[in-house]
Amino acid sequence: MRLCQALATGDDAAFLHDVRVAGGTRVAAVGHEPHISRTASLLLTGDGDAARLLFKKGAAALLTFQGGPEPGGAVLEWLLQPKALRRLAAS
Repeated sequence: MRLCQALATGDDAAFLHDVRVAGGTRVAAVGHEPHISRTASLLLTGDGDAARLLFKKGAAALLTFQGGPEPGGAVLEWLLQPKALRRLAAS
């Protein structure tokens, strides 16, 4: 586990650098609004303001990449709000 201040401050370039340096094939990133939705938009579209994603407190999303993590290189597999996650946990 690594603490990444860049995600907390919205410094997407530094966040992506930290992800690349960490290596590995899976990264779990935990953040707060408005930075987490802006970072997700950047990863999905290449523009932090292009996609409007709603991350309620406790929401989770899965983004996948064909190559390394690059702006515009992600595919949104799912975005689940807390209510849906609670239902999944209860089943």
